[in-house]
Amino acid sequence: QKSAQLQPIEVSAETQAQVLDFITGRLSVVLKETGYKHDAVEAILAEQSENPAACVWSLNQLSEWTSRDDWQTILAAFARCARITRDQKQIFPIDEKEEKDLFAEVKIISSQPFSVQGFLKMIVKLTPAINAFFDKVLVMAEDEAVKKNRLGLLQKIVSKSKGVADFSKLDGF
Repeated sequence: QKSAQLQPIEVSAETQAQVLDFITGRLSVVLKETGYKHDAVEAILAEQSENPAACVWSLNQLSEWTSRDDWQTILAAFARCARITRDQKQIFPIDEKEEKDLFAEVKIISSQPFSVQGFLKMIVKLTPAINAFFDKVLVMAEDEAVKKNRLGLLQKIVSKSKGVADFSKLDGF
């Protein structure tokens, strides 16, 4: 937008979007040719394409995480939260009285933006509580208020990935 303002002609929002798409496409090709996995590139670009340097930094972090022995367990914990909430059009508030264990863990999550490293460390910490929650609770309860509370809790976890990566693009999601 700043660059568009400096041009001698008017640059529409549509043109700006096309330029960003072109740059993102080129960046995708360069990163894949450099040796990064295609799914990791797509996951990072989906949230950070406006900052190529941050993309490389985040890809390096994500590459370390995806090579861990426990990676599938970590990704599965996040995926459980994301899959059940992705079709919800409304963001639901969280009621502290319900699902106390997972809520207590979620409350300590910082409101600051996360890096890939910070986000995945949070998921590792939350994994036992997430798994216990899904094992003991029916998220889509018949009681609408209970269902919305549970969905809101999971939406809170998923929302922390915004600006970090679209983990649903990763193989195994």
